[in-house]
Amino acid sequence: LFGSWSRLGMEAPWAALAILCPNAWLHNEGEGENHVQDYSICFLPNDHSVLPRGRLSAADRALARSSPSDDEVFLGLRVAALRCAFESVGVMIAANPPPDFARRELQKILEREGPMAFHAFLDDWGIRLRPQELIEISWFLSPHEEHIFLATVPDASEASWAQGFWAPPGRLLELYQKQELDLTWAEWYLLHELCQELPQFHGLPELVAKSGSCLWSGQALHLVPLSPNSLLLPGDEDHPECPGKRGQRHRLHLKENAQVQCLERNMPGFEQTSRL
Repeated sequence: LFGSWSRLGMEAPWAALAILCPNAWLHNEGEGENHVQDYSICFLPNDHSVLPRGRLSAADRALARSSPSDDEVFLGLRVAALRCAFESVGVMIAANPPPDFARRELQKILEREGPMAFHAFLDDWGIRLRPQELIEISWFLSPHEEHIFLATVPDASEASWAQGFWAPPGRLLELYQKQELDLTWAEWYLLHELCQELPQFHGLPELVAKSGSCLWSGQALHLVPLSPNSLLLPGDEDHPECPGKRGQRHRLHLKENAQVQCLERNMPGFEQTSRL
């Protein structure tokens, strides 16, 4: 599915990393005072997205190729997510961390020289990535291919290096509603699922293991046309591949020029229509 994207002239897929941290490890615990979640996500207020992210590069695939794997692209996407997290927010996830005295300078080199420098950086400092530790959620094929992975910070010390901001999923959605943040629709979908299904940080392994949500099924998720101006997302009662319960609506509504107008999410006890 993904090995031929470059030969076909398609854009390389995106890889993003949602980094979760218990609020008790953070200094800005006040961000989560009015929210059920006892954890926060590291975010950057970029245009159109908030998670550390970037495109899969040839260097990511080369690094993945050096490890035993059935698919260098899938492993490469994990490597890309880890690389982008370190480059953009300075946090080293699923790896032994670099020396404290060299962190910022190494980050500047990576930002300046690009993905190819990441491989050399790992070798120079004896850093071994463990990309298999990332939690893979289902990936999204529209409007572009976007893969989001989840990971947790190993300790409070590593969390302190983050150059981004921290906020619970509910707070990020509030900022989005106020038009103070932009989200990709995949980010929006993930944040809603976390708000509904993961109130406490320690419940993540159980959620991943037992959740019946399509988000955790590790498959490609398609948007299904409902009308010329509406698309069904997984979790909608009428979605043919991944239906929700009766009465659940999870739909993307478009303007006449095919631009996104809003996202609709209706389920028992929760109704929201969000712009995108």
